[in-house]
Amino acid sequence: MMSQRAFPIDVVRKQFPAINRNGSSVFFDNAAGAQIPQRVFDAVNQHLLTRNVQRGGPYRESQEVDSTIATARKTVATFVNAEDANEVAFGMNATSFIRIISLAIGQSLGDRREIIVTDLDHEANIATWLALERDGAVIRWWHAREDGALDFENLKRLLSSRTRLVACTANTNLYLSTRMLFSLARGHYAPTQLGRLSRNGVPRYALIASSMGMVVAIMLAIYVPKGAFLLMYGSAVAGMYFVWIVILPAHLRFRRFIGSKVNELPLRVKFFPVSSFLAIGALLALAGSTFYVDGLQYSVPIFLIFLVAMSVAYGAARRQHTSNHMILEAAPSVADQEP
Repeated sequence: MMSQRAFPIDVVRKQFPAINRNGSSVFFDNAAGAQIPQRVFDAVNQHLLTRNVQRGGPYRESQEVDSTIATARKTVATFVNAEDANEVAFGMNATSFIRIISLAIGQSLGDRREIIVTDLDHEANIATWLALERDGAVIRWWHAREDGALDFENLKRLLSSRTRLVACTANTNLYLSTRMLFSLARGHYAPTQLGRLSRNGVPRYALIASSMGMVVAIMLAIYVPKGAFLLMYGSAVAGMYFVWIVILPAHLRFRRFIGSKVNELPLRVKFFPVSSFLAIGALLALAGSTFYVDGLQYSVPIFLIFLVAMSVAYGAARRQHTSNHMILEAAPSVADQEP
């Protein structure tokens, strides 16, 4: 079993000149502020010295530049599992990319011209959409509450048939899962403890619960380094199978419930109900196949354990909520009491 010390972190650090300088800071920046390794410096210097030319030319240096970019596209496509290298686009930064997308959407707003933005997002995902107001876009603000969280109930009131886009990156998955747990708890769909705030207005218990996933990931990376990724990935995929297996029977029941009104629906699944039954069978077959894939054998069992634990927690929370509600209804009000 590989220990934590076996990872050659010193070798990795030596690749980055910025963190090997005397008195160097500790860098926590990301994206455009990320530090780059020596091989990137070398590649940039080599390009500027020998191939700083226009692309698309018939001469050797220009063709070498085109070849380098094509190779980079293929490498990135492999890394992100893209179907084709042409799906990869290189640009200056996320801000410029979002701006290009916003310009394209701005030219085709039509009747759905409302765009929802938040006041918790990066400026790149706010200013680019505000700029579309001169093209007729209507901006709706999804404001954070006093406790610093975005409430899904507030979003529901903003959504309509005129909504074109909800521009919200949710900052990080940790923030997203914390906010989700907090909102579920406030709606009595999760243990109420997760909906409590600290004196500073922080949903501390929801944050701790969300962080448990990170703790599990770190422990797996330390003690099961070779199988950690497949184990977590497989468990997530098993959850996806479960969600779709629930959705499809729900769709079958929905179609049976509405009867002849199905003809009024703007969109209908073709070859219903055969297509739904085939999809359910395919999902069950895929879930069963994980037992025969090296590294994924425990995906479904682990997910089932997690599902049982969450179901028990949800049942307990609902029973507690129902019990409290019945007590409140049974208690005599002040108006009902005799003088």
